[in-house]
Amino acid sequence: SVLGIINTQMLWGSKSLLVACDDNWLPRKLAGVNKRFGTPHYLLTVLYLIGILPIVLNLSVKEISIASGITGVVAQVVTIVCCFALYRNHRAIYDKGSFKIRSKPLLMTVMAIALLLNCFLVIMMFVNEASAMTALLIGGWLVVGAVISVVRRKGILENKVESAAAGS
Repeated sequence: SVLGIINTQMLWGSKSLLVACDDNWLPRKLAGVNKRFGTPHYLLTVLYLIGILPIVLNLSVKEISIASGITGVVAQVVTIVCCFALYRNHRAIYDKGSFKIRSKPLLMTVMAIALLLNCFLVIMMFVNEASAMTALLIGGWLVVGAVISVVRRKGILENKVESAAAGS
């Protein structure tokens, strides 16, 4: 069953990472595609190495599910914070969006409730379900993501926002 999870990870995991490479969040070299098969072989290798960690560490399917659930909710928290930052710092881009909440109090209320509920969910998942090993792995994964974000953010974000504002 763990091998089935790894196989599934290979199918969907590389797509968002290809986008991250295109957006310069990850090195473009990782997005290299095999000429014969059209597969992103470097990214698939990285995903394979990450995917074998649960087997090497003897994690159960339950622990893997909890870890992926927590990291998914953390990703939602990051998205909510980014939505707030977009509204606050780049209002012209926000206003050009096809879906937006026009009332500032309503928008702030919706974002605050979503943020609080997601944070509460993460805490409850950690407290009730996560083993020490799962918590350690999630923490390590979040640290890696934070380091990549801090290292790559400066300049890249500014360029993307300027490009979006100029192109709209």
